[in-house]
Amino acid sequence: MLQDYIEICRVLKTRGLKGEIKVMPYSDFPEGLCDFDILHIQSQPLQFEPREVLKCSPSGTTAFLMLEGIDSREDAQQLVGNDLFIKRAQMHQLAEGKYYQRDLLDCVVHSIDGDKLGIVRDLMDVPSGCLLVVGLSNPSPERSDDEVLIPFKPEFISAVDLDRRIITVDLPTGLI
Repeated sequence: MLQDYIEICRVLKTRGLKGEIKVMPYSDFPEGLCDFDILHIQSQPLQFEPREVLKCSPSGTTAFLMLEGIDSREDAQQLVGNDLFIKRAQMHQLAEGKYYQRDLLDCVVHSIDGDKLGIVRDLMDVPSGCLLVVGLSNPSPERSDDEVLIPFKPEFISAVDLDRRIITVDLPTGLI
């Protein structure tokens, strides 16, 4: 059930007396929040309440929202510090070869020779793009850690199969 919902922003504070909230989106595009007619509030662990978005105003890296049923400063104050969610089905379809970072987490990474290298533990955004943080299955004894950073770029990524949860990489000799 929880995997059916995706957190898209965090409520930072209230604004005004009529229940408006300021949110920080978990993307680089605060205006993207305005694409959603319904957001979900997690009321209990595994319980989500749909709320109609009555107003959405992007402002710099944040946005201001008015949600159905949040009619006062006191109502809005109860949301501060919490995330707002969408259903996975509400996510925008991406162009071929583009992926949501969250979908790459926990994928198994294989070399083009078919050897299992490890599992994607995390992703790092860097100025040149994105790096997969891969926990190695069999780190060599000479290594000081058990993970490697792999650039998520076409020259290193041969294939991504999200249905099978496998990423195939073609790495230069010596990277691992």
